Amino acid sequence: MFCWRITKYNPRYRDYNETYLKDEWTCYSDIGANFEGKELTFQEYLEKENAYIQAVILFIECLNIASLKVVDLEQGGKRYKALVLAENGLDKIVNNEFVNKESVVVIIRLILRNKMWCKLEAKNMYIHFGYDYYMYIGSSSPSTENITSIEKLGLFVEPCESPYSD
Repeated sequence: MFCWRITKYNPRYRDYNETYLKDEWTCYSDIGANFEGKELTFQEYLEKENAYIQAVILFIECLNIASLKVVDLEQGGKRYKALVLAENGLDKIVNNEFVNKESVVVIIRLILRNKMWCKLEAKNMYIHFGYDYYMYIGSSSPSTENITSIEKLGLFVEPCESPYSD
């Protein structure tokens, strides 16, 4: 499988230990805070969030994947879960069940906004998320065109296996 780490972080600002050295936002809750003298607006946040979602959609469409399996689902309590899902147009998310592309988009938004966490997997692809806006994609295809398209979205793509793989 071909594997990548996809992030908003320019790798030239990492030290030899892979520590990112610039002060950048890492979370939805950072909206309104200042980073390097500039306030993070909701619109700027949303543009980056949408780039991550588009990156996933590129892979899903390239590999003709109709659905992805929700794996290792982590959510808050039942009341919290129902509220968050209802606010985002989903009835339920169930561990080890398959979800369609539209649900994948909602799930990714919830993960990026720290409302839940899970891995999304198919026979020939996986999507995993780490802390601080790190995304890992594995694909049975080298996906050269996808990588170029993702970089045009303003994201950085580096060969890297997911630390969340079994």
